[in-house]
Amino acid sequence: MIRGTSRGRTAQSPTTSAERVAAGDASASRSRSRWATAAGAALITVPGVVLLNAPSAAAWVPYCGESQFVQEIQVEDWADGHQKISVTPKGESRVAVDPNGATIAMWHAVQDCVGGLYGGRADTIYDQLECHQHFGAAWFATGESYDLETWRPTFGPGEWVSSHCGNELGTDPAGPISGHYRPDAGATDLEGAFDSVA
Repeated sequence: MIRGTSRGRTAQSPTTSAERVAAGDASASRSRSRWATAAGAALITVPGVVLLNAPSAAAWVPYCGESQFVQEIQVEDWADGHQKISVTPKGESRVAVDPNGATIAMWHAVQDCVGGLYGGRADTIYDQLECHQHFGAAWFATGESYDLETWRPTFGPGEWVSSHCGNELGTDPAGPISGHYRPDAGATDLEGAFDSVA
């Protein structure tokens, strides 16, 4: 996924746990267990290297539960295709010594849970998450959850206060809400059972 290069984000950064693992991101190692192996062994060849049973994009299993800074993630789908992603932060995230590091860890948790976050849709969700995390210590300012909405436009730190973390930007969809759920409900292999199969 290509995220905007403004505000310190990198272009072409790894987007999924598997890509972060392949790139050597130690924070993603916990996520490896959420990849299921296809029935047949996948064979990937790179000059001089052969990988068997490598995860494929089709084998991705969402995970929306507890992680370092996130208690849970839930999603509301709107009839027009927009989504509201509700991130319930842990207390540790609200007082993180490194709020930028906490934001990045939470962003990876959101990406592990919700598919389809690309381009401007990803940028606005990240902007809202970054703002909520910045003001996270003030519970009254952010509420119990960080509600991130795909219909909001992107914005920068100069608009954090005036836009209430983006809540004053964009037009709310007319509705109706077509579903409220946790994307990993009913998913299998959340505990890495397939990793133990020979």
